[in-house]
Amino acid sequence: MNIYLIGMPGSGKSTVGKRLSAATASPFIDCDEEFKVVTGREPSDFISSEGEPAFRDVESEILKNLSMKNGFVIATGGGVVIREVNRKVMKDTGKVIYIKRELKDLAVEGRILSFRNSVESLYEKRRAFYESTADFTVESRDIGVMIEEILGRIGNRQ
Repeated sequence: MNIYLIGMPGSGKSTVGKRLSAATASPFIDCDEEFKVVTGREPSDFISSEGEPAFRDVESEILKNLSMKNGFVIATGGGVVIREVNRKVMKDTGKVIYIKRELKDLAVEGRILSFRNSVESLYEKRRAFYESTADFTVESRDIGVMIEEILGRIGNRQ
């Protein structure tokens, strides 16, 4: 099974993912980085030129391909949960952890959808998907405490 980290853009999914990967001796993949490898473009540039629906299509294909791996820690894009197919893929192939962070603390630099829409508006559109998809939620705080909480809930997979 994989571990999928979901949450708002800038919530710390990549940071938590790297630390969780090290703690569990599991490979780590960041979906935004994988998007750059696959397309040769930054997600924000792709969205600006091709539009969000085209971005979501590529994102879904990347997630589907990553879900075929086993034992990975995967930091997803913030909006991956808006498509039902993505929610199903994650639930069927791993544990889903919602990294919840106060909206005022989110890092939004370079995140085009956070600029186009208010962070509050994005959150309201996605909140129910985060909550219903997650196996459990971890509040963003001290990274060490978060990792210990996650390990306590999923067990150390070493």
